[in-house]
Amino acid sequence: MQFCPQCGAALVAGAKFCVECGEPLTPAAVSLPGAAAAPAAGSRARFTAFVAVMAGILVLGVVAATLIERRKPIAKKVGTVAATADAGAMGSTGLPANHPAIKIPKTAVDFINDLNRRAHAKPNDLALWTQLGDVTSRAALFDPAYHQRALEAYGHVLKLDPDNPAALRGVGNVNYDLHNYDQAIAAYEHYLKRTPGDAEVLTDLGTMYLSSGNPDQAVLQYKKALLANPKFFQAYFNLGVAYGEENQGAEARTSFEQALKLAPDDRTQKEIKQMLASLSRAGGAVAPAVAPAPASTFHGSVDQMVRALPIAGQKVSSVQWPAEDHARVVFQDFPMASMPPFARVKFLADLKSAMHDEMNAYHVAGPMTVDLVDAGSSKLMDSVAIAADRAPVASADGAPAIPAGGATGAPASSASGGDFHGAVDQMMRGLPIAGPKVEALRWSAPLKATVLMDNFPMDAMPPFMRAKFIDHIKAGLENAKREHNISGTVELDIADAASGRVMDSVSQ
Repeated sequence: MQFCPQCGAALVAGAKFCVECGEPLTPAAVSLPGAAAAPAAGSRARFTAFVAVMAGILVLGVVAATLIERRKPIAKKVGTVAATADAGAMGSTGLPANHPAIKIPKTAVDFINDLNRRAHAKPNDLALWTQLGDVTSRAALFDPAYHQRALEAYGHVLKLDPDNPAALRGVGNVNYDLHNYDQAIAAYEHYLKRTPGDAEVLTDLGTMYLSSGNPDQAVLQYKKALLANPKFFQAYFNLGVAYGEENQGAEARTSFEQALKLAPDDRTQKEIKQMLASLSRAGGAVAPAVAPAPASTFHGSVDQMVRALPIAGQKVSSVQWPAEDHARVVFQDFPMASMPPFARVKFLADLKSAMHDEMNAYHVAGPMTVDLVDAGSSKLMDSVAIAADRAPVASADGAPAIPAGGATGAPASSASGGDFHGAVDQMMRGLPIAGPKVEALRWSAPLKATVLMDNFPMDAMPPFMRAKFIDHIKAGLENAKREHNISGTVELDIADAASGRVMDSVSQ
């Protein structure tokens, strides 16, 4: 019998990895027990422990390809570049779509179940619970049912050690695979506070930002990754995609050319060459758009304005006017519900600011309501109220300003965000996960409110998620204060609706 040179465990005949510790095995290492084996190669070392028990079914090549594909942004048209990071080529398990289904062998299932039993027998063993998270997250490549088990294992680690880097990264990776952008971003950012300069996690973080519609932040993270590892192929590749999203053709070309030099295989080189060819057909850089002729009416100008909004503008199907003080902006395939809070807050703030400018330019006093509607379902995704917080401006011929709603125009209700209280209400209800749990906001003073949450187990939230939740509320409060010229400190008590118990307090 032969033994692992790393941990001394008995080896399975013909195995390429140690079942116990995941150490790669070479003929030389096995024959020379005292020699140290080379570290595992690959983009995510966290895979090796589980691959060890699956070496017999030759999935190593599949997994390597899967991890490379995962780190790419979700497929979409990006500026003038067709982002061929082919999400369609990946199945729901993370395997290429044309790859035959792989059944987890009984030996691997037994290994997982045994590890699970041992972990539950030792609830304070961080290493064992972390290994359980790693193993089940790898199993999820082949059976998505393991995703939840991985999150539970990592969550157990974080209850014992809220800043545990391995568990934070694991939570980020699982949520990455599930396309839970906001949760993945929160976990990666917390991880990077403890372990800065990790090029792989910086790249994954950038990809989550890019996939959630924030290319500026994605570019920043990819550049950080390249500072940490100047020869990291995936950061260069994704940087090219992010620049394409921002219509920066020259910068995209430079990034793709660097990625081409570092491409790991012929398939990837071909993919990059296709992107470069796409840029060449566009003239090597994105031609500046021709500015449309100035609109002659307020309605026409608003139509042009919303179509010029970053990211969202290209999704505008039509702008309808049920009334003079009421616009309906219809979006085609614009999933507002999945936007992370920071992106949603910024988008709504940009829209309100731009509407203010248009109202001033055309001497419209307001208030004005803008509904954001999904074209496919006709569902109201959000509603923005722009209050008349500026004095009406006389028109050039001396006529008084035109109120958007005429003589009967009523101020927007607080629930629609027309005043500061309404804006805070709207912000809280727009939070992902927590938003639908908001039952009511009760204001005991102009700047103090209790937010009643229905069945929202805040105490059970992992520490990093709780901190991110509070940060989102603070960012939303700051935005509402700025929009409504509020200078004092705002206090929100987050309370359980059933018991009235205050679960946390937020001041901004």
